[in-house]
Amino acid sequence: MTEKDFYLLLEKQNYCCGVCGKKFPRKIDRVKNRNIQLDHCHKTKKVRGILCSSCNVGIGMLNEDVSILLKAIAYLKKGRL
Repeated sequence: MTEKDFYLLLEKQNYCCGVCGKKFPRKIDRVKNRNIQLDHCHKTKKVRGILCSSCNVGIGMLNEDVSILLKAIAYLKKGRL
């Protein structure tokens, strides 16, 4: 992905994390700022979007598995007593 493509995607996402909505600065030093990650599918290698590092790590730690993510959501909802 070129730098131009990265910024076009970032603009398309309104300069926010694709999951949690955390705001990103409009100009980013991608080498120095490790809090902004280019997310991709590990099977297809296709880019999905730009995420903050917390969301990117969270998805990765749950093996990019939708069924596990849904179980995590149900677990969190159940814990709201």
